[in-house]
Amino acid sequence: MLFWIFVTVIALLVVALMVRPLWLDERGGAGEVDALDVYKRQLRELEQEVEAGTIPAAEAEATRLEIERRLLAADRELQLARSTPTSLSKRQRILVTVLMALALPVTSLMLYWTLGAPGYSDLPHASRCQEIDSAAELSDPDMARLIDCLAVRMDENPVPDGLVMLGGFYMNGGRFAEASQVFARAIELGGPTIAALEGLGVAIIYLNQGDVTDSARAAFMEAVKLEGDTTFARFYLAEYDYQHGKPIEALSAWVDLLEVTPRNNPIFGVIDARINQAIAEQEAAVGQLGEAAPPVAQSDRVKAMVAGLAARLEENPHDLEGWLMLIRSYHVQGRGDEARAALSKASLIFVADPGALRQIIALDEELSLSPKLEVPLEPAP
Repeated sequence: MLFWIFVTVIALLVVALMVRPLWLDERGGAGEVDALDVYKRQLRELEQEVEAGTIPAAEAEATRLEIERRLLAADRELQLARSTPTSLSKRQRILVTVLMALALPVTSLMLYWTLGAPGYSDLPHASRCQEIDSAAELSDPDMARLIDCLAVRMDENPVPDGLVMLGGFYMNGGRFAEASQVFARAIELGGPTIAALEGLGVAIIYLNQGDVTDSARAAFMEAVKLEGDTTFARFYLAEYDYQHGKPIEALSAWVDLLEVTPRNNPIFGVIDARINQAIAEQEAAVGQLGEAAPPVAQSDRVKAMVAGLAARLEENPHDLEGWLMLIRSYHVQGRGDEARAALSKASLIFVADPGALRQIIALDEELSLSPKLEVPLEPAP
């Protein structure tokens, strides 16, 4: 019913637009009369300005000639409009209006009834999907319909590969919550795969505004246990370390990953940029300027950053966080003797601070650098 009301309104509007010219002022020339009044008023205002001396006579004369020219042209158009006889009488215009009001809708309905299919139901959803599948090119609206069709298919007959594909579409469209659900469903049905686990982890990260959470890390840890390309998982595992106070471990992992990643892989540039950003942040944190760093390999820059941290601790030895970072950095780089030496030096510096010494002992136990240290009950004299 609503459809036919809409059609009737459209038909009446079309008829009204078509018959409107028949009912315009039959005298015509209304616009020309208005133009004559405007030009006459301009001439009067021009004379007033000349008498007041606000416009030079020469300039006023040129303006007067232009206004008079337009006045004569408008007058000729008005005379021509008035001399043209009316093509239709009022009775004829009424007759034409009635005929058009009846003929246009009736003709349209007859054509629709003959050529259209008013009795057919709407096109089934599955048929629409087949129509899109067979299309050579897809527009943005078609792509949206394709995603909807794939979602319907996965509801009816879920398969892991199709769910992973749907999750990728959702990620590209910013639908991260739906993507995480789809990836989790793919893992539930087909078991853990690299694509599904990496997709799930990245979706969780986006849902948390870039934070690599423990649940995302768990997905990536499962992914790296599988055989295949786990570049994304390794990248975000390093990001987890970086966000959780282990910058040297993260940098070392990124550098190692960059060395085995082909340059034509799109993620190569992402890893390279992240390394440079992290190095700049850490160099600034230890009192160095990233802009002043020499143009050397990134692995060398990591070593230079650690050396800069050690030099700064020589000048300011009472920086507990700096010592913890230096010890961890030496350990990650495989410099065990230097890590143990830094550990001993830090223990002596903070021997009178049980709280700081406990953190040093905890790090030593985590890294298994030396035999377990005992916290002195009383400060050394």
